[in-house]
Amino acid sequence: MQQLGPRNGLRTLILLAFAVLVTNYYLSRKPSSIFMGMYRLSENPQESNLLTNMHALVFMITGMALPLEQLSEYLAIPNPLVYIRQDRGIRHFASYLALLALYCLVFTGIQVCIAFVVIPDLVPGQLLSTAICAGLTLFCMLLMVNCSYLLANRAAGYIVALVIYASLLSFWPAARWFSTAHAGPIPLWLPSLLALTVALIAANAVACDHPRIA
Repeated sequence: MQQLGPRNGLRTLILLAFAVLVTNYYLSRKPSSIFMGMYRLSENPQESNLLTNMHALVFMITGMALPLEQLSEYLAIPNPLVYIRQDRGIRHFASYLALLALYCLVFTGIQVCIAFVVIPDLVPGQLLSTAICAGLTLFCMLLMVNCSYLLANRAAGYIVALVIYASLLSFWPAARWFSTAHAGPIPLWLPSLLALTVALIAANAVACDHPRIA
């Protein structure tokens, strides 16, 4: 691990732990066309929905942890010799968003490919739609983390993102509405997550311009 460097070594450990959990997911339950990182409803509303969604929670935690804040560092350009963050402009911010979206796409896409290989009789449409929901949710959570990073309060971003997500999973009526409500052919999670994404991008843009004392 020392030869990999501290960050790559830690990233390798995270991936190994996640690989074990992914293997456990496919071996311990009946294969489903619902994406592994997508939340599910427990069959009994009286039971904790959070326990039913531990794999989805692990998916989000791993997705948040794996970058090790390198994308946030790319945007913030922290430098102990510079008291005020340099303004890199809209192009730099847009490139950060593109990198973040690419990361979420790759992280989610790899597991979609695994599902196609492991589950022989899956429904492609259901897998892809639930994977999009999980990937977009991860994108929003990383934006929350980055906003707190820019405001020099790293822990708050992780805590807020995980508390919001875990609360959604735990509150059965909200989880049921979010996973089953549709406006015609469009699931309501799509406009909800898109609106949240726009709001978080705006918050990140404001935080990026916020003077930060080193």
